[in-house]
Parts: sequence; C-alpha cells; structure tokens
Amino acid sequence: MKNEWMKLAKKRRMWKGGVYWKDLLHEIYISHPHGYGIGKGGWSDDHPLAEKLKITGQELMYAYSFLEDHDLIDYSNSKKNFFCLSKKGFDVALQNEKIRTEQKLQRTILFFTGVIAISALYTFFTSLDFYSSPLEQYILAGIVAIIIIILAIKLFSSERLYF
Repeated sequence: MKNEWMKLAKKRRMWKGGVYWKDLLHEIYISHPHGYGIGKGGWSDDHPLAEKLKITGQELMYAYSFLEDHDLIDYSNSKKNFFCLSKKGFDVALQNEKIRTEQKLQRTILFFTGVIAISALYTFFTSLDFYSSPLEQYILAGIVAIIIIILAIKLFSSERLYF
C-alpha cells in the first residue's frame, strides 16, 4: 500500500504539477535514473529533491503525482519507498533533454549573432567621421560592451527552461 503522502496528493488534486513535473523528471533522469527514495518523512520541505529543485514539499508531492498519473514513473513499495523512471518516462525525459540541448545551442547561436551584429554597427559608426576624438570612440566601445553584456545576461540567466 502506498504511503499516506501519496494518497493525500491524489485527494488534493487542486494543482496539476505545474512546471515542476518537468524539473522533477529531469532530476530523476540526470541524477538517479534507477530509483529515488521517498523517505520516511514523505514529501516535506526538507526532502532532498525539494531542496535541490528549490520547491516546497507540497509542490514536490503534486509533481510526483502528476508523473505517476501519466505513467512516467513506477513506484515500488518493495524497494523501500523507491520510484524510478518508467519506459515512457525515460522516453519523455530523453526527448526533453534533446529539446533542452537544442535550446541552449539556439541561445548560443543567438548570442554570437547579436555580438556580430553589434560589432558590425560599431564598425559602421566608427568608420563615419562623426567620432573624431579617441574619447568618443572609447565611449562608443563601452556602450557596445554594455549591450553585449546585457544580451548575454538576458540569454543565459535562466537555468530553468520551459518547453
């Protein structure tokens, strides 16, 4: 029989797992594809998965229930409260990992395209005779550097990728 925390999660189906089910599936796929323990304390806020994903125990419980309801994980009480990826869960996690990798590659390409475009604009403006003194050229170079830094921060600051 499943523990009381899982029963509670099924009774309180007010939240469908949100985006956290993808994070939980990714964490199981990357860190422990052969099994992850629920533990004796259930889905508390200090559960290792909740701490690692930076979510509450309740959010973790709902994400787990979402994965279980969609047959993405298998629960085994005989293995001392362990759950692992099902074949369907592994396929979904693999597909999500491919999408995640493609998104990182697209962000990198977008960043370098932006750098090339900004560099071309810098070259264009410095080739005009508007900026005669070196100080004006240094100010323009500083503005270009700031724009590149802002572009990099915007593109690479988000760790959590949603798809």
